[in-house]
Amino acid sequence: MINVPRKFPEFGLVRLGEIVAPNGVLAISRSSFLAGVKAGRFPQPVKLGPRTTAWDAAEIRAFIAALQDRDTAMCSPSSIHALRENHRSEMK
Repeated sequence: MINVPRKFPEFGLVRLGEIVAPNGVLAISRSSFLAGVKAGRFPQPVKLGPRTTAWDAAEIRAFIAALQDRDTAMCSPSSIHALRENHRSEMK
């Protein structure tokens, strides 16, 4: 489970170091996060200048909440039952 620390802002802009490991809220490397941004899996950045990029803190919080919801849904008894049934039907 991913917990957003209290020091992470609720709104405003945050830089990459506040998002990714080792000091950020996501346990993911810088290169993996940027690859996810490029692929459209992660929130898109805001260019502030030619060498300055930031992300909307609210979008990062929403992204983390969506990850938590997905993980919770995947671990629910009904989801586990559905996965088992799907696996059984594939084995036939």
